[in-house]
Amino acid sequence: MEKLKVLAINGSPKGKTGNTDRILQPFLQGMQAAGAEYETIYAKDLNVKECSGCFACWEKTPGVCVHQDDMPEVLLKIRKADILVWATPLYHYNMTVYLKRIIERTLPLSQPYMIKSGSMFRHPLRYEIMPSKTLLISNCGFPDRGNFEALLKTFQGIGGQGLSGQILCAGGELLGAEELREELKWYTQAAYAAGREIIELGGVTEATSRMLEKPLIPVETYVMMANAHWQVEGDTPSRQDPGTSALVEAKTTPAPELQADSQSIAGLLKKMAGNFNPAEAKDMKGVYQFHITGQKNDEFYFLRIAEGKCTFHSGAAPDASLTIITPADVWLKISSGELNGRKALLEGQYKFEGDLNLLIKMNSLFSAQKSEAIPQKGPLKIRGLQWLTVA
Repeated sequence: MEKLKVLAINGSPKGKTGNTDRILQPFLQGMQAAGAEYETIYAKDLNVKECSGCFACWEKTPGVCVHQDDMPEVLLKIRKADILVWATPLYHYNMTVYLKRIIERTLPLSQPYMIKSGSMFRHPLRYEIMPSKTLLISNCGFPDRGNFEALLKTFQGIGGQGLSGQILCAGGELLGAEELREELKWYTQAAYAAGREIIELGGVTEATSRMLEKPLIPVETYVMMANAHWQVEGDTPSRQDPGTSALVEAKTTPAPELQADSQSIAGLLKKMAGNFNPAEAKDMKGVYQFHITGQKNDEFYFLRIAEGKCTFHSGAAPDASLTIITPADVWLKISSGELNGRKALLEGQYKFEGDLNLLIKMNSLFSAQKSEAIPQKGPLKIRGLQWLTVA
């Protein structure tokens, strides 16, 4: 029995190093494992001119474009494929210019006259032998799948055949983080399963579809991290929830009597201040605010760094550079190494606001170095914070 032929056209300007390909390749490998053979074309590597709208491919040389470039070979491969996979990152709510250029040049595959298909008119295909299935793979930087709506609409109309299926990955930027590769392996495994199921079953199972529709991390956490990453002067992300009013109130009222957990947190933060590494800080200034939740009343502590020193304070700082919002037990477990800090953040067990650079520097700032000038004061090992280099 002849193997099914799969042609994938990846429109990402990053080609093999892009997040789109990190979904596409496992998907194609799943198809291969089920008995299909595949080829990937990277649009950025092709010489494809823009469609000039001359309609010579309809009138003068039916089925043949006037441009002399790589597109005739692409059209031939499309015609020979049993399954066609379009792949593109989401650019301005649609496909990239690389892929759009190729799609516009597929006009020779259509006839010039019009027929009605459902409630719409379209151009019928010129050739009887064409891909039996058309699939779409895309990823975007937004955390929600609603942003794919225009892209989906576009591909549902291309060729007049509609889509046989799609994989739409919101928050796909995370797939490019080497440090998250293992933790997000479940998603690429689901893409692999989807490819296999399409060949073996003719479509993706409901269980695999649900897996591919799951957010890579909680949406709120993703937005918080993205805003911190892109933050520029004069554009500070703000919290719009009850925690904000609690913070304002805490600035004007004395800190409540400490509970058992908060006493441990206070002790931990004092040790962090004692293990401050001025050689790493150099001339930096900053304030780490700790907003401790989970008590009857939220509690606040902060560490102030200035002039090569770090001091511990109770209460809320009016000039916090970074605010870490966390239950007491979560931060204690992270600090002891019992809980993985990266995983806890991605799962939304704690949050942060403000200067991402301060979050990244935490491990180096609060791991005192032995020297004659700086006596060892601990040491306090904050193993769980090692992950912060992810940013």
